[in-house]
Amino acid sequence: MKIKIVTYEITHCNSLCRSFYHNYEDEENCWCLKLNKKIFDIDNNVDIFCDLVEREFPEDCPLEDAKV
Repeated sequence: MKIKIVTYEITHCNSLCRSFYHNYEDEENCWCLKLNKKIFDIDNNVDIFCDLVEREFPEDCPLEDAKV
């Protein structure tokens, strides 16, 4: 079995980040799994299953090298 390591660059706070999700219990607002808190309010024009909005990283973003 081969193991491949994949890395990619995240340039915005959206669904490309593995910690980002829309919290159903909070009316689909944007949450961070690592911070365990709401980071953005929902934008009704966004597809919550593929959220690619170009948002700035929150100040307390837990990712290394996040540019705020």
